Amino acid sequence: MNAEPVTPPSSSRRDRRTFLVITAVIVAVLGGVAVNNYATNQQTLDNLAAARSDVAELEEDKEALSSALDGVTTERDELVALLDDATGQLDETTTQLADAHADNAALLEERDDALAAQEAAMAQTVALREQYDPQIAAERQAAYDAGVAADCASSIDAGAIRLPSWDDDFASIDGLDRQTYETAVDACASPVIAQGVRGRCQDPVDVEQVVRDPDAFTGDCVELVVDIVQFDQATGPCGFRAYFDTTAHRWSHDYKGDNGIFAAADPCPFLTAVGVDDVVRIWAEIRGELSYSTTLGGTSHAVSFHVVDAELITDN
Repeated sequence: MNAEPVTPPSSSRRDRRTFLVITAVIVAVLGGVAVNNYATNQQTLDNLAAARSDVAELEEDKEALSSALDGVTTERDELVALLDDATGQLDETTTQLADAHADNAALLEERDDALAAQEAAMAQTVALREQYDPQIAAERQAAYDAGVAADCASSIDAGAIRLPSWDDDFASIDGLDRQTYETAVDACASPVIAQGVRGRCQDPVDVEQVVRDPDAFTGDCVELVVDIVQFDQATGPCGFRAYFDTTAHRWSHDYKGDNGIFAAADPCPFLTAVGVDDVVRIWAEIRGELSYSTTLGGTSHAVSFHVVDAELITDN
């Protein structure tokens, strides 16, 4: 069997077929691109719709917040107004309280002045009555005299002036005061006290031995003569520094005791008339050796005495 010869396609048919294939490929590609672009655009549209929805919700939230803010602002303004009113009322109340306090203070001052005037008038009335009522004056004078007598006796027992019976009412007696009362007690008791003290202070004394060892004679009560070399603000009203011996001497360097520190209990009326350079007889208890700092920064030693009575010999 003879085969028929195959006639090859012409070139125009091949070109058309190629064109169709290419066109189909291009259409397919374009279709894919179109589908992809459609899907992309649809997603974009969906996203845009969602974004618009979110924006709408945000707008609603914004309007709600704005409305709430307006409400808060209104409430704040109302509160500020209330606070201003309260502040004004508080200021007014404070002013009223200050005025009331000032008025009250003025009333209290007037009351105190009235009470003081009343008390002064009563005191003046009582004073006049006590001054011009003979019976009251006699009773007050009797109490005064009894107080002096009692304090004289107690002072003699104590060996020093004591005033336990003094009464401020005694001052209402014309011409009498505490100083006058003390003077009366002193005049009564001091001579007896002095006599007793002087009688007790009679221990024999060797001044040179006392100067050499003051502590060995501590407690001895002796009678001495002193030449005062210092009696001022530094020593005090009841103390002085002096030379001492058992008898008086014309010259200070003749005294065997060249440095004695003498101190009495305060008050010390028996030293009232005594001063620097005076020669004085004293009755005193030896208190041993005393060391003290000098104005130059050194240390000095002296015999210490406790004075219980004194009598002026020579006033220089």
